[in-house]
Amino acid sequence: MFGLFKQKSAVGILQSKYEKLNSQSHRLSNNNHVESNKKNAEAIYFKIEMLQGN
Repeated sequence: MFGLFKQKSAVGILQSKYEKLNSQSHRLSNNNHVESNKKNAEAIYFKIEMLQGN
């Protein structure tokens, strides 16, 4: 309840974006492997960006 208006940090935003891209990649892997690979590459890029602190 107290975290209702709390802003996410930059790392938190990137982490949620990474998780979202990873889930989309997993969902697409059943139907379209090309799109799945693109989403996976995006997810890896965001994970690297998050680890570098940019």
